[in-house]
Amino acid sequence: MQNDDRISMLEKRITRIESLLEKVLETKLEPISSDNSGNVIASFDFSDAECLNNSGWKICNAEHIDSDDSLSFETIQIERTLGVFCDPMLINENLRMPIDDIKQVHVRLKSNVDASQKCMLRVYFTTEKSEEFSQSKSVQTYYPAGRMVDVYVDTKNRYWNGNLSKLRIDPVEGLRGSIEMELIELISSSGEVVYSVDFTKVADLQSTEWNLKNTSLVSCKGRLLFNVDMIEKKRIYTDPFIVTDKIDVEASSVKYIHIKLRTDIENPESDDVYMQVLFKTKSSNFWTQDKSMRFSYAHGKDIDAYIEVKQLFWKGRIIALRIDPFETYEGRTEIKLIELLSDIPTESNINLLEAKTRHLEDRFNKIYN
Repeated sequence: MQNDDRISMLEKRITRIESLLEKVLETKLEPISSDNSGNVIASFDFSDAECLNNSGWKICNAEHIDSDDSLSFETIQIERTLGVFCDPMLINENLRMPIDDIKQVHVRLKSNVDASQKCMLRVYFTTEKSEEFSQSKSVQTYYPAGRMVDVYVDTKNRYWNGNLSKLRIDPVEGLRGSIEMELIELISSSGEVVYSVDFTKVADLQSTEWNLKNTSLVSCKGRLLFNVDMIEKKRIYTDPFIVTDKIDVEASSVKYIHIKLRTDIENPESDDVYMQVLFKTKSSNFWTQDKSMRFSYAHGKDIDAYIEVKQLFWKGRIIALRIDPFETYEGRTEIKLIELLSDIPTESNINLLEAKTRHLEDRFNKIYN
């Protein structure tokens, strides 16, 4: 929840600063980053008093405790063949969704049990092909007792496939006490890599299937480093870029282009430079400005850039990619990583939003100081 609140606060601040800058500059600012929506497939927020009644979850082997801000219950002892013990659980039998989409189960809870012990949280599941709960269809992790914690359980299990039908969460096993639960979320993959070329791990440029244009290669050991000099044709200019036509990915699977780079400019006129990313598709196999994206970044420092793919023509099969790190200037660029991602990692999103906030605040302060 803290991450979500931080992201929401940063986005609101960015919106306010952008609005002020647009009024001052009388121009529309280009988007640099975006939110992290789409990670959460299903969410059950028990800080809402009506959630338990409307969500399909039911408490078993425990007594419900009235609470305004969480789902609270007390464990009870039950008698079984092997003796008397505690086995509280939450069960939802109304879930119907592709199970492969769920990469983590997120539970925010506090277990008021013997604080000297670690608690085990186990998640059981059933599918349409196997409707009975069993140990073989379960995943687990451990967490500390006595304080509110966010527990993420990876859904790595050989039977985790097909369509989910029921989910069961056992917050503690064998321990007496009470449980306060605020949130249950089913989360899709975050930052899944669709395509990657890591220049820190290659011996030569040729093996990466990327080519340099209008540049002079300095090194491809530990990073891709190249110089950019002026070109003299009908005019004097620079147009450096790195390009590959050895790529074939489904456009809909890529939400962000991730680039780690550093650009050092000679005689810069501003603090920022513009990068342009161009692409070809199977149905439109040529370079055009309308199949491109631009964004600004600071030169003279290491940059971890996430470019959101919001482009009308980004569809079908992407078969070529071209990255122009900057225009007009002479200088040097170092690239360490290029990735196509299905989503942006939460921590990276927060860092990116914080960086964008500082960048916009600096621009605003320079205008008025």
